[in-house]
Amino acid sequence: MEVLPIGIEHAGQFNETIMAIASEELFAIHPENLSAKSVYRFVERQVIDGAPMFVALEDDRVVGWCEISLSDLEYSEHSGVLSMGVLPGFRNRGVGSWL
Repeated sequence: MEVLPIGIEHAGQFNETIMAIASEELFAIHPENLSAKSVYRFVERQVIDGAPMFVALEDDRVVGWCEISLSDLEYSEHSGVLSMGVLPGFRNRGVGSWL
């Protein structure tokens, strides 16, 4: 298991991971609100902005992520929203703690 800052090259696999988690319909992510293009733009914006975002890789496959979406409002620019997800087969194995 390897944890790295996300790069644009991870966007496709990140999309697959987030869609798999969204399809569980257990969390606040809904697959109908996602597209490969919107996920790519999100990753691109995180990288450009230098926002904290990390991926957990197992055999070069994105199996989890953790990110902080920074606020762009002047009065709350010191805060952000933490999101994370781990594929079902990798849960309860310490991946979330690593992230």
